[in-house]
Amino acid sequence: MRWAKVLLIGLAATLPMTNAPGIANATGPQIEPFTDSGSFVDTSLCGFPIHVSWQEEGTVYQWFDADGNLVLLKRHEVFSEVARANGKVATGVDRQNFVNAQKGDYVFTGSWIFFLPDGSHIQNAGRIRTKEDGQILSEHGLHPIAEGRLAELFCPPMS
Repeated sequence: MRWAKVLLIGLAATLPMTNAPGIANATGPQIEPFTDSGSFVDTSLCGFPIHVSWQEEGTVYQWFDADGNLVLLKRHEVFSEVARANGKVATGVDRQNFVNAQKGDYVFTGSWIFFLPDGSHIQNAGRIRTKEDGQILSEHGLHPIAEGRLAELFCPPMS
């Protein structure tokens, strides 16, 4: 009797997935953690060299249909960076979720905040849905970086 209950609960839990478009025949997710880091010098943003070191850590989840086609990709990550210029230091951290349902658009949710040496900060937060080419389809929340205001907000405190 116990096994019957377990089987029934398991079947009930999968019903919502079988009714979701594209995931009806999908397998459970393939899960892959990742880490990466690096550094570079940016000379174009402010007109003076900015030395940046960064690292990211996260997990990629991929669902495939019965034919092996990717039907859903999700990525959860934490990205941190340190920027140095003119003897000043700024630090940033980004906690982001990315969803690609293989329909020609992406959804980004999360928060990115950059703490500047003058005590101010730059923050992106909320949800952005874009086409694959980067065109913004919908935006909810504050997104000064997507609005092209990074140099305006970042460079004066770093000069």
